[in-house]
Amino acid sequence: MSFTYHLSCLLLCVSAANALTIGLDLGTTVSSIAHLVPNTKKPELISKIRTRLLVADDGAISVPAFEASAPAALASLKSYTHKTYDDLDKRITVPGLAPPDDTEGDTFLKFTPHRYSVTTLQSHVVSHLLSTLKASPPESLADPSVPPSGIVVCVPALFTSAQKEATISTVNLAFSRVYPEVAEAPKVKIMTEPEACCLAYSVHSPPLSKLQLAAPSGYERTKLVFDFGGGTLDVSVVIVGYRSNGTPAGVEVIATMGDVSLGGDDMSVCLASHLRKKYGGNGWSLFAEEARVKLSSSKSLSIYVPLEGPLGKGLKDFEEAPKDKDKDKDEQSPAPSPPPSMQLVTVTRADFEKSMERLIPRLINPVRQVSVLSDVALLGDTRPGKFDNFFDDDDDDENEGDGVEDWRNLKKQQKGKRKGRREKEDRLKSYSQTKSEIELMVSNANPNDSVRLQDAPGSRPLDEVILCGGSSKTPLITRLLKSLTGLTPTYIPEVSPDDAVSLGAAVQCGIFDGVFDDEEDDEGGFGVMTPMQAALMRALAKKEGLI
Repeated sequence: MSFTYHLSCLLLCVSAANALTIGLDLGTTVSSIAHLVPNTKKPELISKIRTRLLVADDGAISVPAFEASAPAALASLKSYTHKTYDDLDKRITVPGLAPPDDTEGDTFLKFTPHRYSVTTLQSHVVSHLLSTLKASPPESLADPSVPPSGIVVCVPALFTSAQKEATISTVNLAFSRVYPEVAEAPKVKIMTEPEACCLAYSVHSPPLSKLQLAAPSGYERTKLVFDFGGGTLDVSVVIVGYRSNGTPAGVEVIATMGDVSLGGDDMSVCLASHLRKKYGGNGWSLFAEEARVKLSSSKSLSIYVPLEGPLGKGLKDFEEAPKDKDKDKDEQSPAPSPPPSMQLVTVTRADFEKSMERLIPRLINPVRQVSVLSDVALLGDTRPGKFDNFFDDDDDDENEGDGVEDWRNLKKQQKGKRKGRREKEDRLKSYSQTKSEIELMVSNANPNDSVRLQDAPGSRPLDEVILCGGSSKTPLITRLLKSLTGLTPTYIPEVSPDDAVSLGAAVQCGIFDGVFDDEEDDEGGFGVMTPMQAALMRALAKKEGLI
């Protein structure tokens, strides 16, 4: 190795020892920061808050906002990042939304007589997280008094360049507010959320065994990342490469599709609409937002609501609905009756899932689209290979007989075959339609590029499905993905879908700081690669005879 290379490595190690790089997840509903513990090479969560603000009458901004029912309580600001007034969906109520002046391009929210840009409001969320780090740093930090010298902030995979620049401005504004004594701004790096999620799962997953490495997929595993947050949906297909010792070596994102206007907030709107139709009145939004989170782990919830007057002021603490077995076990303690001016409202998980039925096509379409782009087979949906070989039509001889029962069985099988043929035709028709939509979408985005997709479903098998984002914890999402892919989503106790993005960003911080560069292991190193970088690495490996 050259002297310059060794000198750069030495400087990197010195800077990594004295500097702090943190990972930031500026989410739609929950935001958090994390860092990588150098000794264990595992990410650690530092702070997490609800992404909700409250603008007081005097213009003061409180984070997080505990008075969620206040008129100036703001949530889901991430959905407005670097969007103009004309870009926003006016059907969604945005408190204080004001048309911008001719000289202002960002979205502004106005609370008389105060006026704030979305960038300014979001920076207060980041400031709260950085203030927590500054006031009570974790014990695992080498030097708690050192301010962050670098920040890796995660954004949705479909964020535009302008939205990424706005996010960087938000972080820099927050840093200058919390660390005014630091003259130099930190280095802010952008990372997509699917990449971060893969890194978080990779460092916590056990190494592959020699038997697993000897499988047909070899040293690579194809994974589907379903990132369903509060305001956006990203579905990505990634390839994780492994070393000969079974540890991960790199992550490559093959394709990403999604919906930038679909998230957990839409699920809350569906549930609130269902409750409004069933019980009447207004003000169900707050309860629906909390209920959809609790119904991920509970099958029913109960709440007392006022019979008259505004509903929002009558919401009480949520409590579990009484179960029949509890009544049988202890009849001396029946469920408390509601006060005279209240009624007991119970919402079940089945009600919640039925209310979001209209969202299911929007959840399925990105999965199908990304499978076409990445040549991945959805075993539960399109089936691999040719459909002609999937349904067997040559078993009539086994059902021949003179008896009435044999004749009935034969008729049933023939009916089943006809149904199978119709399903086959429907699948091929759906695939062709999806293929045409993607070709049109890509051609409109790149008129000079000709894109040719396969005429049959993908041949590359999926090895794993990874969940990311708090909304993905809804049981319906797990069943939906299992039905599409034929795989049960992976669950790792150390990585919650809520925290996967910030933990993965912390891993990326460790990569930048050289924590994963092991000089004693020639195969050391870990990182995220673009498709072009991965293609170059594969070409070099083939040239050296490694693959």
